[in-house]
Amino acid sequence: MITFTAIALIIGTLCVGWFSGLMFSLVFLLQPKWDRQSASDYLRDLQPFLAVGKGNHAVSAILFIGLLAPLPTVFTWPAPSASLSLIAVVIFGIAALGITIWGNLPLYTAFMALDPDHPDPSWSALRLRFYRLNLARWIGSSIALICLLLALLQTGGGV
Repeated sequence: MITFTAIALIIGTLCVGWFSGLMFSLVFLLQPKWDRQSASDYLRDLQPFLAVGKGNHAVSAILFIGLLAPLPTVFTWPAPSASLSLIAVVIFGIAALGITIWGNLPLYTAFMALDPDHPDPSWSALRLRFYRLNLARWIGSSIALICLLLALLQTGGGV
């Protein structure tokens, strides 16, 4: 029989995977397009995207569920599953939540303040920072995903 802890870990793993996939799409699908755009085109493309993404309830839920759902595993399962889950929670907390709050959200505000018709010379540095932050969030969330998958494998999927 599958336990509550296993269900929580599976749900957390799915949320971390979704976030990692979202970051993958930003870094590897959208960024190459954005790199080819002029400042005006980039800002016209990015600003509506950020307006929808900032404070999006689905993304917020994925972040918090991905961070909290694996916690029962940390406290109730034996090592190495508990250790892997703890490592995943810490890495995901830093990479996804921490970088988002202290890196991306201030950057979103800076992007939204730019005028696409008269872009500030700082737009290029902001674009590079946006890419680097998203790359860090993808790497961190991918490492957390691998740790959670390994934790599940250690226990036979919680069954």
